Amino acid sequence: MSGLLLLRDLRNLYLSAQEAEIDWVILAQAAQAVRDRELLQVVSLCHEEAEARGKWLRTRIKESAPQVLATG
Repeated sequence: MSGLLLLRDLRNLYLSAQEAEIDWVILAQAAQAVRDRELLQVVSLCHEEAEARGKWLRTRIKESAPQVLATG
């Protein structure tokens, strides 16, 4: 059962990372709208970091899911 709990936790983390990515996109759009280049640079870096976390979490989920199914 602990494997399923791991997948659940990874999925919850992934969903949180996705929400953060969306927030950064919205902030980037706002920075563009007010033509704040400095804010846009900061937001772009943060968005890239959020994307990297999401990719890492997707990889962990893909790696863990078959193991959970195989071990039951």
